[in-house]
Amino acid sequence: MPELPEIETVKIQLQKHLVGNVIEKLERLHPKSVVGDVSLVLGNKVTGVRRFGKMLVIDLTHDLHLAIHFKMSGQLIFEPHPTPFLGIERESSSRIVGGHPTEDWVKPLPSTHTRAIFHFNGGNKMYFNDQRIFGWIKILDSKLLQELKFLKELGKEPWDLSDEKFHELITRRKKAVKLVIMDQSIISGVGNIYANDGLWEAKIHP
Repeated sequence: MPELPEIETVKIQLQKHLVGNVIEKLERLHPKSVVGDVSLVLGNKVTGVRRFGKMLVIDLTHDLHLAIHFKMSGQLIFEPHPTPFLGIERESSSRIVGGHPTEDWVKPLPSTHTRAIFHFNGGNKMYFNDQRIFGWIKILDSKLLQELKFLKELGKEPWDLSDEKFHELITRRKKAVKLVIMDQSIISGVGNIYANDGLWEAKIHP
């Protein structure tokens, strides 16, 4: 599952290349993967990209947002339209990929794992792939975004906790320490990989 560092990397890259693009079409290829009225986002410009724990939020004009959770196997792949050079159209080498790593990162798209396709002005595209179909994209206005259960229950990020607060959060729970660290209502963004690595470095049995 993509965790905080992986989603942060996707955010940084999409901030550079996605902001300013206008959504001309959104293909919903699986009914579970895109939740909300697709027609609402058409003609809207991307104004920003944010991250909350393991969730990505793409901000649009007209008070709309795309809340994206990758879950176990989600991917976002932004594919700029190939730029002609001396009248010859070249294949793009600037594909931006993020999320769960698979061959879809480098193979032609759409694939059998593609669940949604965003078509932007200028021929740019973004694919949401998800092998296990646990991830989701939710189309929300600001009020619904603030009321999203995932956000309302989200704990602080690791660097926003003092040593004292971290100790307090850990010691007042009776379950295994790894489960505490992975609890998104306690500390946001940490999953199986980084919980294991951190406990290994600290020589603490999970």
